[in-house]
Amino acid sequence: MEDIEKFIARHVRRIILEQDEAPTPQTRGLGGGLKKELRGLKALADSNPSELMNRLGVGGVSGEKPGDQVADLIAQAVNNSPEMGDAYSAPQGIEDSYGRAGVSVGMSGDAAKEMSVRDAAIFIKHTVRGARSAGILTTPEPVQVELFGNKILVYPSRSKYTWDMPLKQKKPRKKPAQKPQPKATPAAKKSS
Repeated sequence: MEDIEKFIARHVRRIILEQDEAPTPQTRGLGGGLKKELRGLKALADSNPSELMNRLGVGGVSGEKPGDQVADLIAQAVNNSPEMGDAYSAPQGIEDSYGRAGVSVGMSGDAAKEMSVRDAAIFIKHTVRGARSAGILTTPEPVQVELFGNKILVYPSRSKYTWDMPLKQKKPRKKPAQKPQPKATPAAKKSS
């Protein structure tokens, strides 16, 4: 009987502890093919990125850190373009538990009913792509656009799906081993 009581108590504690922990959403990729409208946006981002930036009302971006530059780009696009303003909620700067800065953008209004979060993320991805191609966004690292729950997450990182993952420490470079120098041998003394 005591074993069953311990078993039940252990599982009840585990369930209570799980309820106390707030689940953190995982990022996902965008995957799949592009719809006709999205192909046109991709073409504009590739062929005439300056025109795309003009249509979105994006000038130069500011910010000391790459995450700040990304936040400024998304904020300008959402605030200066009526279409983007109708489709997206105000971007919010966020930080993961390892100090990475990013931007979270949600859907708003009728766009949330008419367009999937995936398609909305692809619009953001091509906005970032166009800004980089136009020379407006000059972050040293690539910018990742991922699904984050029912929102879109945009952040600079060398690798995909690294949000809320431990930062990789750069390993110090090993100096190449030096070849041992031949030892000088003393000249043999001649005896006379």
